[in-house]
Amino acid sequence: MIRLATLEDRAALLQLWQAAAYVHVHAEWQLPVDWLGAPGFMVWEDAVARPLTYPPTLEKRLLACLALIADPLPAAWVRIAAASNLLTLRETFTPLLDALWPMLHKQQVQELGWLVTEPTAPTFLPHLGFAPLTELLTYEKWDLHTPLPPGNPRVQIRPVREAELGVLAAVDAAAYQPLWRYSETALTLARPQTLTFDVACIEEQIVGYLFSLAGDRRGGAHLVRLTVTPQAQGQGVGRSLMNHFLHQCQQYSLDHISLNTQIDNMASRRLYHQYGFRSLPDQIAVWHKPIARHIITV
Repeated sequence: MIRLATLEDRAALLQLWQAAAYVHVHAEWQLPVDWLGAPGFMVWEDAVARPLTYPPTLEKRLLACLALIADPLPAAWVRIAAASNLLTLRETFTPLLDALWPMLHKQQVQELGWLVTEPTAPTFLPHLGFAPLTELLTYEKWDLHTPLPPGNPRVQIRPVREAELGVLAAVDAAAYQPLWRYSETALTLARPQTLTFDVACIEEQIVGYLFSLAGDRRGGAHLVRLTVTPQAQGQGVGRSLMNHFLHQCQQYSLDHISLNTQIDNMASRRLYHQYGFRSLPDQIAVWHKPIARHIITV
């Protein structure tokens, strides 16, 4: 039986994730179980006979799960996918995806994204209607000097205020395609976990922002987001944010910075090369599935 996940599935899901043959988690700012109860979280439940009990009983177990979270609309990411070893991955996720179509129609989701971090994923994704979209590159910088002068003397950098997170979500909506946007909810969840979180203003108007996390390796930082509004691009806002960030890292006595960017985002790649970032050989594939053509207007 395929049904919506509920809070009561927490223990069974933890067991599934520990024993599953395939597990995909793209959680970002939340724990996977935090999405329990969301409309896009489906589980596949089975019942197994326990003949040694009297009278004989059926024990429920989870064979698989799939969570498509739209935050913000109109795109959704595959946040959680797990499958036991009883079925092939194609046999597992096809009915789960089919069961989610009514929810996708109701929410008017137009695109699904799957961040591929597992080597087995591409073998079954084409059968689900997914196709390669782009790749994420990883960059590192092992010095903190600022090779470029301040970008624009009119730009003022200051810490973000909680009341401004909705403004930053609007900045993202203007600057990025739907799959790459952060919602106000995501930014609110991210903010307590950040190492730095600053906005760039010109005449009191927010024209960009940058935030970072402590890096996976000790002594480093990971630059999560550097965004400039389309209207302010080419005015040195990105350089001002980057210079300020590098000075902060110096104050924290950090020794390296990492970041990710899309392989086709040439403007970002040029900026990072100018600052001495070097790309690593590893790349993360991003697949997507446009779904507008599957939605029937009623």
